[in-house]
Amino acid sequence: MSRRRINVAVVGDKGVGKTSLITSAAQEVFSERPVPVLPPTRFPADFAAGSAEPVDVIAYDTSSRAEDAQGVDETIKAADVIIVCFDAQRRSTLQRLRSDWLPRITHLRAAAPVIIACCKDDSEDTLPTEQIREFMESLIREFPVIEVSIRTSSKKLRSVLDVFYQAIKTVLYPKAPLLDAGTGRLTTPCVKALLRIFLMCDLDGDGALNDEELNKFQFQCFGQPLTGDELASVRQMVAERMADGLNDAGLLFPGFMYLHTLFLTRGRLESTWTVLKLFGYNEQLRISDAVLDQLPHIPGSSSSNSDFGSSSSSDLAAAAGSSVLELSEQALLYLG
Repeated sequence: MSRRRINVAVVGDKGVGKTSLITSAAQEVFSERPVPVLPPTRFPADFAAGSAEPVDVIAYDTSSRAEDAQGVDETIKAADVIIVCFDAQRRSTLQRLRSDWLPRITHLRAAAPVIIACCKDDSEDTLPTEQIREFMESLIREFPVIEVSIRTSSKKLRSVLDVFYQAIKTVLYPKAPLLDAGTGRLTTPCVKALLRIFLMCDLDGDGALNDEELNKFQFQCFGQPLTGDELASVRQMVAERMADGLNDAGLLFPGFMYLHTLFLTRGRLESTWTVLKLFGYNEQLRISDAVLDQLPHIPGSSSSNSDFGSSSSSDLAAAAGSSVLELSEQALLYLG
């Protein structure tokens, strides 16, 4: 299998710790006197050995000199994911995330996910935790491209690997196709994909997944069946949080979607992406005709189209008894 290349741009103000973050993560060493700017740094081949597919991770350090601004812009444009660093001991570098870096990034590379690295979080001079947290919470609301903020110390080799693991994760398991950044609800294509999968797993066509069907789905996707206690726990959770997600026949589609909504809102995007990819979906949530041919045929519909604007998608949603958008909102109401 060919290795997927992931380009990671590391940007931020002068002296915030960009270079040290890369070297401490890639080489597990810290230098008191790092070079001004590193050349492109390839991480060890086994760095992301547990990821869904083989990847080559290349980190691009960036210059803080004004005359190099155009080169930084080009690095941002070419990146799959961007790590923005600020110095936990310098309030000005935190404030410039809002005034400079994030507007610049969203202008140049609007679709790229962003990781915020709170560097140099290792001394008594660090800004108060509550102050950083409040600032980051408001920043994330303002810039939905931010995936996560991580406090790190290159000197102590603390959480530096986590920054790059999270960067890789945002590329392999993108959030944007699944969750609407503005509303926090599942996107229409995501709900339609889950509906198709639900219908494919409902082998007896009764509109519910019984224990046998649910266990077959679990084994097919994750390689391990649920125990009796685990099945009972799933049923109990859905029954308590979503009254119309379960009936005597088994798990209904709103309950099935509730479980995936729970995965996504708790950051377990890899679980839902594992399911989607196994059933033939790509990162644009398009499905092959070969998979469409396996779907139950709805009279008057056409299933020979992989575009989610097709009439078959609407017919399948109607067959489930509710519009996909209503189901998405309904599921989220039970998250509490």
